[in-house]
Amino acid sequence: MADDEQRNVGLVRGGLENWIAGDHEAAIAAFTDDVQVEVPAELGNAGSYTGIEEFRRWFAEWDEAWSEFRLELKEIEPAGDRHVIAMIHSHGIGAGSGIEVDNVLAWVIGVRRGRMDFFSLQPDRERASALVREREDAEDSY
Repeated sequence: MADDEQRNVGLVRGGLENWIAGDHEAAIAAFTDDVQVEVPAELGNAGSYTGIEEFRRWFAEWDEAWSEFRLELKEIEPAGDRHVIAMIHSHGIGAGSGIEVDNVLAWVIGVRRGRMDFFSLQPDRERASALVREREDAEDSY
C-alpha cells in the first residue's frame, strides 16, 4: 500500500473507530467543513447534504429512527487515488416499528488534504467501487 493510501486508510479507520465507540465529535472533527454526504434512494434517510451542520442533521434523523443500533467495521481498503471503502455491519431495531435490520453496507469516504470531505452509504462493494470510479473520473476531467 502506498504512503497516501496508508494515511487515508488510517484517517478513516480512526474516524470510524471513534464513531462506532460513540465519540461522534472526534469523528466529525476529521471531516472538512464542506463535507458532502450522499445516500441513494434505496437506503434509509436518503439525500444529498453539504456541510457539517447538514451532516449532523442527517445523523440526528438517522439516530432517531432506531431504539437500538450497532456498527462493526468488517473490512477497510483504499479505493482509487483518494477514497476508502469500509464494509460496515449494521444491526438495528426500529424505534417505532420494532423491525430488526441486519446488513452490511459499503461506506465510501473521500479524503483530501488529510481530512474527510465525502461520505456515502452504498448497498454493496460493487456500487461503492463504481461511485469511486465516477468521482475520480470527474475529478480527472477538471
